[in-house]
Amino acid sequence: FMTSSAELLGPDGPFSHRFPGFAIRDGQQKMATAIEETIETEGTLIAESGTGTGKTFAYLVPILSSGKRAVVSSYTIALQEQVFYNDIPRVSEALDKSVDAKLLKGRSNYVCKFRLHKASGQLDLDRQANRKIERIRDWVTETEVGDIAQMPGISNSDSVWKQVTTTTEACIGQACDWYRDCYALRARRDAAQAEIVVVNHKLLCLGLQSSSLESGVGVQNHTDVVIVDEAHRLPDIAAETMGIHLSHSEIMEIVEQIHTDAHDAELGNGEVEKYCHEASENADSAKVSIEKQSQGDHKEGELSSLKDNASFRDSMDSLMQNLRSLHQMMEPHKGTHPQIEKTLERIITIDGKYQVLFTDREQAHAEWFRVSKDGFSLSSIPLDPGETMGAVIEDSKPAWVFTSATLNVNKDFSHFKNRLGVQGCETRHWPSPFQYDRQSLTYLPPDMPDPGSFEYDERVSELVLQVAPKVKGGTFVLFTNYRSLNNVEGLLEESLAQPLLVQGAHSRFDLLEMFKEHGNSVLLGTTSFWEGVDVKGEALSCVIVTKLPFAPFDTPIMRARRQFMQDRGMNFFREWQVPVAALALKQGAGRLIRDTADRGVLVICDPRIRTKDYGQIFLDTLPDMRQTSDVRGVEQFFNQ
Repeated sequence: FMTSSAELLGPDGPFSHRFPGFAIRDGQQKMATAIEETIETEGTLIAESGTGTGKTFAYLVPILSSGKRAVVSSYTIALQEQVFYNDIPRVSEALDKSVDAKLLKGRSNYVCKFRLHKASGQLDLDRQANRKIERIRDWVTETEVGDIAQMPGISNSDSVWKQVTTTTEACIGQACDWYRDCYALRARRDAAQAEIVVVNHKLLCLGLQSSSLESGVGVQNHTDVVIVDEAHRLPDIAAETMGIHLSHSEIMEIVEQIHTDAHDAELGNGEVEKYCHEASENADSAKVSIEKQSQGDHKEGELSSLKDNASFRDSMDSLMQNLRSLHQMMEPHKGTHPQIEKTLERIITIDGKYQVLFTDREQAHAEWFRVSKDGFSLSSIPLDPGETMGAVIEDSKPAWVFTSATLNVNKDFSHFKNRLGVQGCETRHWPSPFQYDRQSLTYLPPDMPDPGSFEYDERVSELVLQVAPKVKGGTFVLFTNYRSLNNVEGLLEESLAQPLLVQGAHSRFDLLEMFKEHGNSVLLGTTSFWEGVDVKGEALSCVIVTKLPFAPFDTPIMRARRQFMQDRGMNFFREWQVPVAALALKQGAGRLIRDTADRGVLVICDPRIRTKDYGQIFLDTLPDMRQTSDVRGVEQFFNQ
């Protein structure tokens, strides 16, 4: 009879017996033991586990063995689905233990029957859109869960999908004829009763702010264990959910909704028409005012600069007055039509957001605007989400485990702990079981120019042309911005012998499929290829990092953060820029070795990793790879 998670994952355990080829990993067993102890003591654990440790089983085995209610949170839907559809069933089978697990997503992933009904009667949709809506109507008669991921042929980015889903703000709740059969609400009810709920970080953060059924997570009162996978992403998501966001599209949507409500309720009021028209004109005028202020490439800026923009403020103040007048006119009719009450709430919410965005507050925030041809957005997020989140974590009932392959910088967890707002917790690190000193090589090319120099992109393309033919397999070339990517693409497309794949030409999924199929491609990618990409084997044998991934210094968020840290006597570059960039480099390098049989070369073009004193921090944060500054070493590595 086995009592410990380490034994269950060991050579005599059920995983070894049931799954041929199951690898016994010391790090996995130790991590499972640490999580088991954290669950027993209701403690908090920050656990970095290197690539290949098998962290998913390391946390699922102690959870299922304990029989306690758990929430598992991930950053990506891909990992959510992998945990729910693959990992939980396998662990459940190995332990011979049934478990009631539920997958919970945001509302926009589920069909809204009320919105589907309304969309079916719309006359302004084209033939193709109407055909898709008919397909969704047919699918709804068959589906149990109403999740877009299970709807063949229509993705959640399709404009038709937006016609048939709703948001928390727009949902009319119990006034809806389909309330009892609502897919999103049913998913939340089921989640509230389940033993394991698999969510994303946004839902987790909403659950921390509210114990209502809306989040379906119930972290505060109903959960014994919270596992946060891909935890390095959590502080940013927390700041986003705690923030305030108001957009041109949100305003136009509510104006359109008011117009529809007035028509459905047969108000027949010309005043409603008049104020809706004025509100639309004022929203467009506000957009024009921002565009005039932001001519050229400056498509974003500090929100404070709009406070002195008289034209923008006049347009927005008039718009809010239009909405208040509409609210006043429609208030007497809120009992006549189910949508009106919710619309009136949304008007109050929009007005409230606008007032808060242009009111000075005590807590430090990054506040900015963005403008594009489609409209504008106004945003404010707290610069120190840990101030709120840390208190919630420490005061809540569950045991907490935060895990990722990238949490420490040169064996120091301070950066992550500070961002999370937790100090009195255990930190542990289990290195990858991969033999990086044997399986990989870091090439630091000599004589590279300064990354800000005119000729840098040309030298990077020359380096790609020099290295790619020596690689036995495919190559990722990772950029920090599209400008450099486009420059290098232009320099490579006529000269490169291997197939060239470029981010933006196809979807990320299709690019990866093509990359694997070719086996020797060179793929140029930016941010979304630095993490969350898993290509095993020879197909990916080289990762070329063009520049150290420092976040841009001159964005409104970074300017606000720099001031925030300087006001507290902190060194913005050393205590923010370097750790964040080192962790991003670690993520990018992590694409290279994904299996015990993988071999590959990491090329870091940026000379600052050798010439600047902070360069050693980057190198020390990476796995223990051999290094060379001689390109012949790359050829020798692949010929071994």
